Amino acid sequence: MSRRRITLETATRRPGVNLTPIMDVVFILVIFFMLAAQFVRQAEQPLALAPAGEAVMAQDTATPQTLSLTPLEFMLDGETVAASALPAALAADPGRPLVVTVSPDAPYQALVTALDAAAKAGRTKIATRADSPGSGEAGQ
Repeated sequence: MSRRRITLETATRRPGVNLTPIMDVVFILVIFFMLAAQFVRQAEQPLALAPAGEAVMAQDTATPQTLSLTPLEFMLDGETVAASALPAALAADPGRPLVVTVSPDAPYQALVTALDAAAKAGRTKIATRADSPGSGEAGQ
């Protein structure tokens, strides 16, 4: 029968995975993502919200211009407008209120494009409205 010899070195050494290299990699990744996040600039649209309180009817008597968003097109006062021509079409009457009506199946990017075009056209009186799923075409 052979006896296993236990030395002081084998008794104090613990088996396991050395976590130091993994921690180094995680630390480097954290630094990388922190630096990369500083270089990303996002375009922001300011959103002015009304203060909480009772609803007050608007005193503006101008007929609002309607922009209907469907999955395939932009319709400004019933006429189809290309996305590239939208800022110019909206800039024709910048003081007139704008109501953006979004159909339920329109992509969210269409709303973002419309709001960006309105901001480029200098529009400040903008309201959004979502059509209900059973209402048919946007704007009805």
